[in-house]
Amino acid sequence: MKSEPSGHIPVLLREIINFLVTDTNGIYFDGTLGDGGYTKALLKKLDSHGKVIAVDWDEKSVEYSEKWASPETRRGRLSIHRANFCEIKEVLSIHKISAVNGIVLDVGLSSRQLDTGERGFSHRLDGPLDMRMDNRMTDSVSHIVSKYSEKDLKEIFFKYGEERGSAKLARILIRERQRQTIVTTNDLVTIMKKYWRPKFFVKSASRIFQALRIAVNHELENLEKFLEICWDLLLPGGRIAVVSYHSLEDRIVKNIYRKHQDPCICHRQVPVCQCGKIPDAKIITKKPVRASSEEKIINPRSRSAKLRVAEKIEIIREDS
Repeated sequence: MKSEPSGHIPVLLREIINFLVTDTNGIYFDGTLGDGGYTKALLKKLDSHGKVIAVDWDEKSVEYSEKWASPETRRGRLSIHRANFCEIKEVLSIHKISAVNGIVLDVGLSSRQLDTGERGFSHRLDGPLDMRMDNRMTDSVSHIVSKYSEKDLKEIFFKYGEERGSAKLARILIRERQRQTIVTTNDLVTIMKKYWRPKFFVKSASRIFQALRIAVNHELENLEKFLEICWDLLLPGGRIAVVSYHSLEDRIVKNIYRKHQDPCICHRQVPVCQCGKIPDAKIITKKPVRASSEEKIINPRSRSAKLRVAEKIEIIREDS
């Protein structure tokens, strides 16, 4: 497995391409362009008539694509837009496309984002406490930390970070922000280090930074919204592949896949379905696909990755 020039290594790349491409002349949607790993692999796999439409709401990702996507490729087989993946319908409509053959979504961060201190995503690098995926958004993480109530902070840390010290940290931040401004990653890290035992600090800091990033970018709400929208935008036989990195994301993907495969809401004791809801999906991966031991060594970021794939099936209604 070769890394991208930027140092980014696409997670589960081979598995995604093998699962996703069912028609080499089809149209595919990459909902998180990032550094272009999946998009480039799709273009390589597809025939000359195949096309990829990719989006990212991170301005830097779109700018970076200028380095690797030639004008000839863009004109013929690749279209890139700065947009959130939830805007898939609007983006496809620009190209007068009503449905695609496949959709891929990697809801993690790229190595470039994590390694850029100015973005504020990592507790290991000093920089503004920002974490906005789209810098057009009004509020950053520093706004959350400085303005939210103790109750709201506790809920964010517990719900999105699953951090046992959520109440403790929320209480500390309310007190500390009366004494100082909390506007950089180092400000937050320094506060945590004062109250956290060293052996627990790294894991707790990772959870807290994850929670704040999810909150400021509305990541779980966007993922759920997207997964409901995309079923109507897949052709029968088309597939969706989603890579997630923690249990909250994976649970959403798993539950929505299951809902489309088995939408019946009738009571279990009812012998024959009465609700009339018809399945429109088939789950391809009964269990999430995980990275191989070799990939985990090459790319430690892949250790927590989970890939789930589902296929759109044609709805067959019985004549009334």
